[in-house]
Amino acid sequence: MRFFYILRTEEPKNGGVCKKIKGQIKNLKNQGVIVFLTQYEEIWNSVLPKNQNKIVGILHSKIFILNIFFKMKREFLVNNALNDLIKTSKKDDILYFRFPVPSFMLSKILKKPRKCKIVIEYQSIEPLEWRSKGEWILILTDIFFGGAIRKYSDAIVGVTNEITQYERKRSGCKDKKYITIGNGFDVNSVNTRKPPKFTSEELLILGVADVNRWHGFDRVIAGIASYSGSLCIKLHIAGSGPDVPYLMKMVKDYKIDEKVIFHGFVSNAELDSLFDNCHIAVGSLGMHRIGLKEASILKAREYCSRGIPFIK
Repeated sequence: MRFFYILRTEEPKNGGVCKKIKGQIKNLKNQGVIVFLTQYEEIWNSVLPKNQNKIVGILHSKIFILNIFFKMKREFLVNNALNDLIKTSKKDDILYFRFPVPSFMLSKILKKPRKCKIVIEYQSIEPLEWRSKGEWILILTDIFFGGAIRKYSDAIVGVTNEITQYERKRSGCKDKKYITIGNGFDVNSVNTRKPPKFTSEELLILGVADVNRWHGFDRVIAGIASYSGSLCIKLHIAGSGPDVPYLMKMVKDYKIDEKVIFHGFVSNAELDSLFDNCHIAVGSLGMHRIGLKEASILKAREYCSRGIPFIK
Protein backbone atom coordinates (compact mmCIF):
# COMPACT_ATOMS: atom_id res chain seq x y z
CA MET A 1 0.00 0.00 0.00
CA ARG A 2 1.14 3.53 -0.84
CA PHE A 3 -0.34 6.52 0.99
CA PHE A 4 -0.41 9.86 -0.88
CA TYR A 5 -1.00 12.83 1.42
CA ILE A 6 -2.17 15.60 -0.88
CA LEU A 7 -1.92 19.30 -0.02
CA ARG A 8 -4.36 20.99 -2.37
CA THR A 9 -4.34 24.34 -0.62
CA GLU A 10 -2.10 27.36 -0.91
CA GLU A 11 0.56 27.84 1.73
CA PRO A 12 -1.02 27.17 5.14
CA LYS A 13 -0.51 30.18 7.42
CA ASN A 14 -1.61 28.25 10.49
CA GLY A 15 1.40 26.81 12.29
CA GLY A 16 -0.84 24.32 14.09
CA VAL A 17 -2.11 22.89 10.78
CA CYS A 18 1.46 22.46 9.50
CA LYS A 19 2.44 20.70 12.74
CA LYS A 20 -0.58 18.40 12.49
CA ILE A 21 0.15 17.37 8.90
CA LYS A 22 3.81 16.73 9.67
CA GLY A 23 2.78 14.68 12.71
CA GLN A 24 0.33 12.61 10.64
CA ILE A 25 3.01 11.85 8.04
CA LYS A 26 5.66 11.09 10.66
CA ASN A 27 3.45 8.64 12.55
CA LEU A 28 2.21 6.92 9.40
CA LYS A 29 5.87 6.32 8.54
CA ASN A 30 6.48 4.96 12.03
CA GLN A 31 3.70 2.43 11.41
CA GLY A 32 5.54 1.19 8.32
CA VAL A 33 3.32 2.92 5.76
CA ILE A 34 4.98 4.11 2.53
CA VAL A 35 3.99 7.78 2.46
CA PHE A 36 4.28 10.28 -0.39
CA LEU A 37 3.56 13.97 0.13
CA THR A 38 2.20 15.72 -2.96
CA GLN A 39 2.27 19.51 -2.75
CA TYR A 40 0.74 21.79 -5.36
CA GLU A 41 3.52 24.32 -4.75
CA GLU A 42 6.45 24.32 -2.34
CA ILE A 43 5.11 24.97 1.14
CA TRP A 44 7.50 23.97 3.89
CA ASN A 45 10.35 21.54 4.45
CA SER A 46 8.86 18.07 4.43
CA VAL A 47 9.55 15.36 7.00
CA LEU A 48 9.95 13.01 4.03
CA PRO A 49 13.01 12.42 1.82
CA LYS A 50 13.00 14.16 -1.58
CA ASN A 51 12.02 11.03 -3.49
CA GLN A 52 8.81 10.86 -1.41
CA ASN A 53 8.01 14.57 -1.59
CA LYS A 54 6.62 15.64 -4.96
CA ILE A 55 6.24 19.32 -5.82
CA VAL A 56 3.73 19.94 -8.61
CA GLY A 57 4.28 23.38 -10.11
CA ILE A 58 1.00 25.30 -9.96
CA LEU A 59 0.55 28.96 -10.85
CA HIS A 60 0.69 30.94 -7.63
CA SER A 61 0.36 34.63 -6.96
CA LYS A 62 -0.86 36.89 -4.17
CA ILE A 63 -3.49 38.05 -6.63
CA PHE A 64 -5.37 34.81 -5.87
CA ILE A 65 -6.50 36.40 -2.64
CA LEU A 66 -8.18 39.27 -4.48
CA ASN A 67 -9.21 37.88 -7.86
CA ILE A 68 -11.77 35.08 -8.15
CA PHE A 69 -10.64 34.35 -11.72
CA PHE A 70 -7.17 33.38 -10.55
CA LYS A 71 -8.63 31.30 -7.71
CA MET A 72 -10.74 29.42 -10.25
CA LYS A 73 -7.76 28.99 -12.53
CA ARG A 74 -5.68 27.57 -9.69
CA GLU A 75 -8.44 25.10 -8.77
CA PHE A 76 -8.59 24.01 -12.43
CA LEU A 77 -4.84 23.35 -12.49
CA VAL A 78 -4.88 21.53 -9.13
CA ASN A 79 -7.79 19.34 -10.24
CA ASN A 80 -5.95 18.51 -13.48
CA ALA A 81 -2.89 17.47 -11.48
CA LEU A 82 -5.06 15.40 -9.11
CA ASN A 83 -6.70 13.70 -12.08
CA ASP A 84 -3.27 12.77 -13.47
CA LEU A 85 -2.28 11.26 -10.10
CA ILE A 86 -5.50 9.23 -9.96
CA LYS A 87 -4.91 7.89 -13.49
CA THR A 88 -1.41 6.64 -12.59
CA SER A 89 -2.43 5.19 -9.20
CA LYS A 90 -2.44 1.50 -8.31
CA LYS A 91 -5.08 -0.72 -6.74
CA ASP A 92 -3.82 -0.48 -3.14
CA ASP A 93 -3.00 3.26 -3.23
CA ILE A 94 -4.79 5.70 -0.92
CA LEU A 95 -5.13 9.41 -1.77
CA TYR A 96 -5.84 11.48 1.35
CA PHE A 97 -6.64 15.18 1.53
CA ARG A 98 -8.48 17.78 3.56
CA PHE A 99 -11.91 18.89 2.30
CA PRO A 100 -11.47 20.63 -1.08
CA VAL A 101 -13.36 23.50 -2.69
CA PRO A 102 -16.43 21.90 -4.31
CA SER A 103 -16.63 22.18 -8.11
CA PHE A 104 -18.20 20.47 -11.10
CA MET A 105 -14.75 19.43 -12.36
CA LEU A 106 -13.75 17.77 -9.10
CA SER A 107 -17.07 15.95 -8.69
CA LYS A 108 -16.70 14.67 -12.28
CA ILE A 109 -13.15 13.43 -11.56
CA LEU A 110 -14.23 11.60 -8.40
CA LYS A 111 -17.18 10.01 -10.20
CA LYS A 112 -14.94 8.27 -12.75
CA PRO A 113 -13.86 4.64 -12.18
CA ARG A 114 -10.42 4.43 -10.52
CA LYS A 115 -8.05 1.92 -8.99
CA CYS A 116 -7.09 3.90 -5.88
CA LYS A 117 -9.14 4.79 -2.80
CA ILE A 118 -9.84 8.45 -1.95
CA VAL A 119 -10.26 9.53 1.68
CA ILE A 120 -11.27 13.07 2.68
CA GLU A 121 -10.64 14.61 6.10
CA TYR A 122 -13.13 17.16 7.49
CA GLN A 123 -12.29 19.68 10.22
CA SER A 124 -15.58 21.60 10.35
CA ILE A 125 -19.12 21.78 9.01
CA GLU A 126 -17.98 23.84 6.05
CA PRO A 127 -21.22 25.63 5.03
CA LEU A 128 -21.64 26.97 8.58
CA GLU A 129 -18.03 28.18 8.63
CA TRP A 130 -18.35 29.80 5.20
CA ARG A 131 -21.58 31.51 6.25
CA SER A 132 -19.78 33.09 9.21
CA LYS A 133 -17.19 34.46 6.76
CA GLY A 134 -19.73 35.60 4.19
CA GLU A 135 -18.32 33.16 1.59
CA TRP A 136 -21.61 32.85 -0.32
CA ILE A 137 -20.02 31.58 -3.56
CA LEU A 138 -18.49 28.63 -1.67
CA ILE A 139 -21.87 27.90 -0.07
CA LEU A 140 -23.53 27.83 -3.50
CA THR A 141 -20.86 25.54 -5.00
CA ASP A 142 -21.23 23.25 -1.99
CA ILE A 143 -25.01 23.08 -2.51
CA PHE A 144 -24.55 22.03 -6.14
CA PHE A 145 -21.39 19.87 -5.98
CA GLY A 146 -20.55 19.17 -2.32
CA GLY A 147 -22.85 16.17 -2.05
CA ALA A 148 -21.19 14.49 -5.04
CA ILE A 149 -17.70 15.00 -3.59
CA ARG A 150 -18.76 13.32 -0.35
CA LYS A 151 -20.66 10.58 -2.21
CA TYR A 152 -17.86 9.59 -4.60
CA SER A 153 -15.07 9.56 -2.03
CA ASP A 154 -14.36 6.11 -0.58
CA ALA A 155 -14.23 7.09 3.08
CA ILE A 156 -14.66 10.04 5.44
CA VAL A 157 -12.51 11.10 8.40
CA GLY A 158 -13.94 13.70 10.78
CA VAL A 159 -12.19 15.29 13.75
CA THR A 160 -15.38 15.12 15.91
CA ASN A 161 -18.41 12.83 15.86
CA GLU A 162 -20.63 15.83 15.11
CA ILE A 163 -18.63 16.61 11.96
CA THR A 164 -18.32 12.96 10.88
CA GLN A 165 -22.05 12.34 11.10
CA TYR A 166 -22.86 15.54 9.21
CA GLU A 167 -20.48 14.65 6.35
CA ARG A 168 -21.73 11.05 6.26
CA LYS A 169 -25.32 12.29 5.99
CA ARG A 170 -24.36 14.71 3.19
CA SER A 171 -22.86 11.81 1.23
CA GLY A 172 -26.28 10.19 0.98
CA CYS A 173 -24.68 6.75 1.47
CA LYS A 174 -25.80 4.72 4.47
CA ASP A 175 -22.88 2.32 4.00
CA LYS A 176 -20.25 5.07 3.63
CA LYS A 177 -17.05 4.08 5.42
CA TYR A 178 -16.14 6.60 8.11
CA ILE A 179 -14.13 7.12 11.28
CA THR A 180 -13.71 9.91 13.81
CA ILE A 181 -10.09 10.74 14.67
CA GLY A 182 -9.58 13.79 16.87
CA ASN A 183 -6.80 16.19 16.01
CA GLY A 184 -3.45 14.98 17.31
CA PHE A 185 -0.30 16.83 18.28
CA ASP A 186 3.30 15.63 18.31
CA VAL A 187 4.36 16.43 21.88
CA ASN A 188 8.03 16.10 20.94
CA SER A 189 7.71 18.86 18.32
CA VAL A 190 7.63 21.66 20.94
CA ASN A 191 9.51 22.64 24.08
CA THR A 192 8.00 22.48 27.55
CA ARG A 193 7.63 26.03 28.84
CA LYS A 194 9.50 27.54 31.76
CA PRO A 195 6.60 29.22 33.60
CA PRO A 196 7.01 32.79 34.85
CA LYS A 197 6.41 33.75 38.46
CA PHE A 198 2.98 35.28 39.11
CA THR A 199 3.22 38.36 41.33
CA SER A 200 -0.50 39.20 41.66
CA GLU A 201 0.29 42.50 39.95
CA GLU A 202 0.28 41.50 36.27
CA LEU A 203 -1.49 38.71 34.34
CA LEU A 204 -0.23 37.95 30.82
CA ILE A 205 -2.61 35.98 28.59
CA LEU A 206 -1.49 34.27 25.36
CA GLY A 207 -3.66 33.44 22.33
CA VAL A 208 -2.08 31.43 19.50
CA ALA A 209 -4.14 31.01 16.32
CA ASP A 210 -4.72 31.68 12.67
CA VAL A 211 -7.08 34.31 13.99
CA ASN A 212 -10.71 33.80 12.96
CA ARG A 213 -14.05 34.83 14.40
CA TRP A 214 -14.63 31.45 16.05
CA HIS A 215 -11.54 31.86 18.23
CA GLY A 216 -13.47 34.47 20.22
CA PHE A 217 -10.51 36.71 21.11
CA ASP A 218 -12.91 39.67 20.88
CA ARG A 219 -14.57 38.35 24.05
CA VAL A 220 -11.26 38.53 25.92
CA ILE A 221 -10.58 42.04 24.57
CA ALA A 222 -14.04 43.22 25.67
CA GLY A 223 -13.40 41.70 29.11
CA ILE A 224 -10.07 43.49 29.48
CA ALA A 225 -11.71 46.77 28.44
CA SER A 226 -14.47 46.42 31.04
CA TYR A 227 -12.19 45.24 33.89
CA SER A 228 -11.56 47.93 36.50
CA GLY A 229 -9.60 46.04 39.15
CA SER A 230 -6.02 46.63 40.26
CA LEU A 231 -4.48 43.70 38.34
CA CYS A 232 -2.77 44.68 35.09
CA ILE A 233 -4.06 42.29 32.40
CA LYS A 234 -2.43 42.05 28.97
CA LEU A 235 -3.31 39.85 26.00
CA HIS A 236 -0.62 38.69 23.56
CA ILE A 237 -2.00 37.46 20.22
CA ALA A 238 0.44 35.30 18.23
CA GLY A 239 -0.82 34.73 14.72
CA SER A 240 -2.13 36.39 11.61
CA GLY A 241 -5.59 35.79 10.17
CA PRO A 242 -8.71 37.43 8.73
CA ASP A 243 -10.06 38.62 12.10
CA VAL A 244 -6.93 40.57 13.10
CA PRO A 245 -8.00 43.93 11.51
CA TYR A 246 -11.35 43.75 13.34
CA LEU A 247 -9.61 43.02 16.65
CA MET A 248 -7.16 45.88 16.09
CA LYS A 249 -10.07 48.26 15.53
CA MET A 250 -11.73 46.98 18.72
CA VAL A 251 -8.55 47.65 20.69
CA LYS A 252 -8.29 51.16 19.24
CA ASP A 253 -11.95 51.94 19.94
CA TYR A 254 -11.61 50.70 23.53
CA LYS A 255 -8.35 52.69 23.87
CA ILE A 256 -6.46 49.73 25.33
CA ASP A 257 -3.55 49.65 22.85
CA GLU A 258 -1.05 49.05 25.65
CA LYS A 259 -3.01 46.02 26.92
CA VAL A 260 -3.34 44.00 23.67
CA ILE A 261 -0.19 43.19 21.70
CA PHE A 262 -0.39 41.75 18.17
CA HIS A 263 2.74 39.78 17.31
CA GLY A 264 1.69 38.43 13.91
CA PHE A 265 2.80 34.95 12.88
CA VAL A 266 5.67 33.74 15.09
CA SER A 267 7.40 30.40 15.47
CA ASN A 268 10.40 28.64 17.00
CA ALA A 269 12.36 30.63 19.63
CA GLU A 270 10.06 33.67 19.44
CA LEU A 271 6.99 31.53 20.12
CA ASP A 272 8.81 29.64 22.89
CA SER A 273 9.58 32.99 24.55
CA LEU A 274 5.89 33.99 24.53
CA PHE A 275 4.94 30.71 26.19
CA ASP A 276 7.68 31.21 28.80
CA ASN A 277 6.56 34.75 29.62
CA CYS A 278 2.77 34.36 29.70
CA HIS A 279 0.87 32.97 32.68
CA ILE A 280 -2.18 31.47 30.97
CA ALA A 281 -3.43 30.82 27.42
CA VAL A 282 -6.84 31.13 25.78
CA GLY A 283 -8.45 28.49 23.58
CA SER A 284 -11.33 28.88 21.13
CA LEU A 285 -14.20 30.75 22.77
CA GLY A 286 -16.51 31.14 19.76
CA MET A 287 -17.08 27.71 18.21
CA HIS A 288 -20.84 28.34 18.51
CA ARG A 289 -20.40 31.02 15.86
CA ILE A 290 -19.83 28.32 13.25
CA GLY A 291 -22.56 26.08 14.60
CA LEU A 292 -20.37 23.55 16.40
CA LYS A 293 -21.16 21.95 19.76
CA GLU A 294 -18.11 19.66 19.67
CA ALA A 295 -14.55 20.67 18.96
CA SER A 296 -11.08 19.15 18.53
CA ILE A 297 -8.92 22.21 18.94
CA LEU A 298 -5.30 21.97 17.77
CA LYS A 299 -4.04 24.81 19.93
CA ALA A 300 -5.49 23.22 23.07
CA ARG A 301 -3.29 20.20 22.35
CA GLU A 302 -0.27 22.43 21.91
CA TYR A 303 -1.07 24.21 25.18
CA CYS A 304 -1.18 20.83 26.96
CA SER A 305 2.04 19.72 25.27
CA ARG A 306 3.84 22.87 26.38
CA GLY A 307 2.42 22.78 29.89
CA ILE A 308 0.46 26.03 30.03
CA PRO A 309 -2.98 26.28 31.69
CA PHE A 310 -5.66 27.61 29.38
CA ILE A 311 -9.24 28.90 29.22
CA LYS A 312 -11.78 27.14 27.02
